[in-house]
Amino acid sequence: MKTCKRCGETRPLVEFYPDPRRKDGLRSQCKPCNIARATKWNKDNPARVAANVHRGAVKARYGITAEDYAQMLHEQGGVCAICRGADSRGRRLAVDHNHITGVVRALLCDTCNRGIGLLGDSSERLHAAARYLELHAPAHIESTDG
Repeated sequence: MKTCKRCGETRPLVEFYPDPRRKDGLRSQCKPCNIARATKWNKDNPARVAANVHRGAVKARYGITAEDYAQMLHEQGGVCAICRGADSRGRRLAVDHNHITGVVRALLCDTCNRGIGLLGDSSERLHAAARYLELHAPAHIESTDG
């Protein structure tokens, strides 16, 4: 049994998270108190939580650091590498990568990233789509104003 330094309750040892730095190998606060503290911190610091989540996600999924992402964003002028605009939903630009090799290519807005993905990352399909749009572009429409 151990007494929590925060709530003062005496609880079984399984109610405390491990902490190898402590003499008894356990944290000084019980699990419920740790969870409550962390929940409050997350609620009070949403921007830091989002940054931490983003940092972990880009590292885990693409093998790049948050600093790598920031450098790419700076080199692209803070905009999508294709349309040169910001993300239409106000979100961070997506890390575009080759789905076969895993190599990171650039940062794209959600619309451009999805477009490439829906075309199967195929430059042939993308060129065919561009030719299709050019073929079916509306002719110059004359004004019907008075």
